[in-house]
Amino acid sequence: FEEIAVEEQDVSYPILEQAVYIQSLKQANETAALKALDNMIQEIEPLKSFVITQCLCFDIINITIRTLDQMKGFQLKDVDLKRICAFNSLQDFRDKASELVSAICIQFSEFRDHKSTELKTGILNYVNSHFMESGMGLDAVADEFGISANYLSRFFKQETGCTFMQYITMIRMDRAKELLVNSNMQIKDVVAEVGYIDVANFVRKFKNYEGMTPGQYREMRKEL
Repeated sequence: FEEIAVEEQDVSYPILEQAVYIQSLKQANETAALKALDNMIQEIEPLKSFVITQCLCFDIINITIRTLDQMKGFQLKDVDLKRICAFNSLQDFRDKASELVSAICIQFSEFRDHKSTELKTGILNYVNSHFMESGMGLDAVADEFGISANYLSRFFKQETGCTFMQYITMIRMDRAKELLVNSNMQIKDVVAEVGYIDVANFVRKFKNYEGMTPGQYREMRKEL
């Protein structure tokens, strides 16, 4: 400790670079993460003490491990974290740290894609099975999957190309048209069957969707 205190005064790198590094790993942005790593290492290069150099390199390793712990559900595979600790020069550390960063970003990107696909499938299956319930809405589905309504809204639009309510309306109207054509159910019963409570509201939505009332649609289809 005396050696460290005497040899060097400024033995840190910018906190901003740490923040960029951490955020880049969490976003699986390999290019940005490698750039931030390189910037931190450049701050270490001028130091004359190998002891201090080691300490700062281990700090980068520690930051990396802490960030991995914050990536909920993600497990880094086929990477020996102990190997990166066995460096004998700054260049050796740079090479091993860069390999680690690339592995994290590649694997985490694949992990996120898989989780997104899994979430999308789960949401669509749930909505397709419960759309006829009058209480079906953004908040109900968000609660079911333990996510916020705002996140669900953004995620749904991103994954399907339409808003949540546009999708609900589409599948409800498709089911309503099927019932109008293939059954003798009264309009009010069709309305209840597809998840609406207010008949007038349903008729208005149906007309906007098909350009005609449910009764007119039924008659038109019968004539075909």
